[in-house]
Amino acid sequence: MSLSNRVAANLPYLRRYARALTGSQESGDTFVCATLQASLDNPSFKNMLEDGRTGLYRAFTIVWAQTHKDTGASGPDNETHATAHEAAARRRLSAITPLNRQALLLMILEEFSTDQAAEILGLRSDEIGDLVQDAIGEIDHESATNVLIIEDEPLPYQRLGPK
Repeated sequence: MSLSNRVAANLPYLRRYARALTGSQESGDTFVCATLQASLDNPSFKNMLEDGRTGLYRAFTIVWAQTHKDTGASGPDNETHATAHEAAARRRLSAITPLNRQALLLMILEEFSTDQAAEILGLRSDEIGDLVQDAIGEIDHESATNVLIIEDEPLPYQRLGPK
């Protein structure tokens, strides 16, 4: 199978990941296009694509990390036509630090192994579990709330004053 066919077979998955990472299809697709352009312009990126799905995600991660650092973007973008559930999910994802968010999405959404996620993020395998746990902790902290429940029982009616 040619390189272009292998990349094309994995593009829908990369687009899904990019959307989850950035928070919008438009922004995600921009990063996917930038990754493909980088592979045309830079032989080292093209060599990464030879490694299949893991290499494609690694190339994307390098492009995203560089742009993310340059722009100071803090998380998923908002789309004006998002449903309430999508908007809530984006808010929760944006509360997770970027590296933790990437590790969580790679492991949970994209179902990469710990070793593959480590290769994609350029980290050691033993660091990935900590990042995922930190992301889950951040989600739990974000969604935790204090609730006061007041049970209101009817009191017997007593008339005050003269009868």
